[in-house]
Amino acid sequence: MTFEAAIKYRPFWESDQGFSEEAREIRDAVETVRRHSNRSIILGWRASLIDQTMEMHDECSSPGWDGYDAEPLTTESLSSVRRFLESLPDYIQQPEIVPEPTGGIAFEWDKGRDVIFSVTLNGDRYVYAGILGDHKHHGEGTLTHELPEPVEVLLARYFPRT
Repeated sequence: MTFEAAIKYRPFWESDQGFSEEAREIRDAVETVRRHSNRSIILGWRASLIDQTMEMHDECSSPGWDGYDAEPLTTESLSSVRRFLESLPDYIQQPEIVPEPTGGIAFEWDKGRDVIFSVTLNGDRYVYAGILGDHKHHGEGTLTHELPEPVEVLLARYFPRT
């Protein structure tokens, strides 16, 4: 079957034959499942971290969310989180995410004593720091759509997916 012939056929979930309230609810439910499955396939473990970040934003969106003087997580940090997650390669370990009292969000990789690395996003800025064996690394910059090279090199070397 040619591509042109195939596009004439619609999968069963794209049917819009019904007009009842039940038909609308079924269409909406099927669309939600379709979007979720596509998102999970494309983003993998990143999708769950995006969901965790959204929950974290809800919990930490008011001043003093930590019981002290923490700044609320910013909307700018949320958009930076998505850009950062999409730039992470598949061959590294999944990080933990942590809210920062400065309004930013940190990604942490921890293998125990003397092997820890974090990247903190605050707005469009990032700061990274790590103790990796006998070596200490740190830096900062403006986040783009690509993972900063020093961050990628360190993650690939010390935190590969096994």
